[in-house]
Amino acid sequence: MKATEFTCLVITTRRGWEEGARQNLDVSDEGIMLKRDPSYSLERKVGGSTAWLEATDIVVDTCGVLYILDAQEDCILTYDPRNNRMERLRYGGVGGSLPGQFKEPRGIALSTDTLYIADTGNNRIQAFARINLQLRWIVTTTDAGGHAIPAGVGGNFNPVDIAVGRSDKRETMYALDGVNHRVLKFDAGGRFKGTCAETELEESVQIALDTAGFLYVLDKKRRKILKFSPEGKDELVQPEFNLEELNIEPSGLAIDFDGNVYVGDTRELKGKEEERFIHTFAHSGNYAGPLLGYQGSCAGIARDTCGNFYVITGKRDEIGFLRFIRERYAIKESGTFITHAFDSTEPGCRWHKMALNAEIPDKTHLNVYYHSADEKKALEELQEAEWSPLLPFYSSSMTLHEALIQGPPGRYLWLKLELISSDEYQTPKVRSIKLFFPRISYLRYLPAAYQEDEASKDFLERFLSLFESFLDDKENEITHLARYVDVEATPAEFLAWLGTWVGAVFDESWSAEKRRRFLQQAAALYKKRGTRAGLEEIIEIYTGYKPMIVENAQLYRQNTATRTSCGVNKELKSSLEHLFGAPTPHRFCVLLHPPQVRTEAQLKTIKSIIETEKPAHTAAGVVVLQPWFYLHLHTYLGINTYLSQPVMRLGITSVISRDTVLTDGEEAGQLERRSRTGIDTKLT
Repeated sequence: MKATEFTCLVITTRRGWEEGARQNLDVSDEGIMLKRDPSYSLERKVGGSTAWLEATDIVVDTCGVLYILDAQEDCILTYDPRNNRMERLRYGGVGGSLPGQFKEPRGIALSTDTLYIADTGNNRIQAFARINLQLRWIVTTTDAGGHAIPAGVGGNFNPVDIAVGRSDKRETMYALDGVNHRVLKFDAGGRFKGTCAETELEESVQIALDTAGFLYVLDKKRRKILKFSPEGKDELVQPEFNLEELNIEPSGLAIDFDGNVYVGDTRELKGKEEERFIHTFAHSGNYAGPLLGYQGSCAGIARDTCGNFYVITGKRDEIGFLRFIRERYAIKESGTFITHAFDSTEPGCRWHKMALNAEIPDKTHLNVYYHSADEKKALEELQEAEWSPLLPFYSSSMTLHEALIQGPPGRYLWLKLELISSDEYQTPKVRSIKLFFPRISYLRYLPAAYQEDEASKDFLERFLSLFESFLDDKENEITHLARYVDVEATPAEFLAWLGTWVGAVFDESWSAEKRRRFLQQAAALYKKRGTRAGLEEIIEIYTGYKPMIVENAQLYRQNTATRTSCGVNKELKSSLEHLFGAPTPHRFCVLLHPPQVRTEAQLKTIKSIIETEKPAHTAAGVVVLQPWFYLHLHTYLGINTYLSQPVMRLGITSVISRDTVLTDGEEAGQLERRSRTGIDTKLT
């Protein structure tokens, strides 16, 4: 049976999986699997009775250092979990209104080089350089450039939370105005860039950003988490995360790299058993349950780059550290996927078979259902009674699973997959779906008598399909046999066999890419065998760099213009003999660049190549150049030695010419480092 007799429809890409309807499933470039349900463990609690009194906000930098904002002591602390070290930063601790002092601060955020503080009691935002904690700028009723910030309906600007994001390589700081229920935007230099979310908020308390730049706002009164697009002003987008049914006092907001949303609960229990959790929502807006590993009050959440959580527990002097344990899968309910409508374009089409490329580990299985019809339906119109089951697929070492489609004919066909697991650490994974049509089987090769009885015809068709599946694979291999002698298409394991066709023997240091390049050029290389050019090209294929080849005839030949030779100049002759060997005839030396040889095995292979490819009557040496400068040794400018630009030292090697201005890229001056009075620094 020829492959051209079938038409094949497939789902193999992430986009194809996302076009279908799914429940309790994660989609990736590798296919679909049960939704991940990560597990955490409350490993330790950070802090002590003398560390801080009221942690109001926390943030973690890329190195895992925790920054803690204490509203009662009006100061900032850092905690390094690797060294278990707490340190108090020099700013704050006074409760004043001077630059660098805080009063009831409620928000903290970090960028690559700036620390931002929402100084709520002073109605301002302060920005500090992280490198030395110098004050960069302050935003109050005016921005850092002196321009007035528009007053809201409730009065002047009052920041209660801040978040920092990047888009188009530009840093944007978002400030939540708690009095006017709006979000203000500023650039990295503290210049006001507009407002957003002015009409949708009622009692906003916290904000957060995801990796795509979407802004999330926790509205305590509306009991929702609202999502705003990074494009445009006041553009509320779906989904909304509804907290009404959870019956919680929402506090604390965090977004992970996958767009999942986390919100805490700070309600008073009044003698009840502990029933407060960190609640999780999928990026689609669906509730995903509590975060496993933590139970208790949560007034603030921060997540590090390793997936661990820091939680402000609401207890005095305490922050909990939740360490990520391992990936688990949600197995309480099966994962369901319904494909989009596969269209054969032929009314009354008889579909032939389905093939799944899937991994099905132990304690998991896969149920498959199908439905065909001549009329196209929306996914929500498909009724449960309309699905016809195929045989379930259980654990197997094979990844290709096939089934014959015996249902009624129809132009359109839908598949429903159910992924089921009884082990929370195992999940079926479906990489691709293939559908074949029209119905063609080996039954057509048998006499017509075998097709007269419908019951026996149905059985025989299913029986022959077993042989068909096996023999189809063999036929495909035979059809594509030519690819095994195509250097670009042949599998890597066949390259050594293909090399024997041209007398090439590869050792383990030859990568698949190098082998393909050699085989592609083998015919041309053999024409140059025994020549300098041929040897250079083979070594370049193997190492990636063209070597230097120095022949004795070049070094010791007589100069006809000056009537001198190296043999006359004893000092020069001695140096050349030291570097390249004695002036024997038919000898040459191969000089290799420093990156060409990284291991002894590679050097051994290069020597073997030279010995094989050089003329039989010649002798060769190999020298690996070292990446440094040595007088009287192998030092070659531009190859293993480079002259850098001179370093400018005022008054010693350089002078500043007239009409020259020195500038830097800082948005604000930093005392003791860089400052420009009147430009980015003001004296008050």
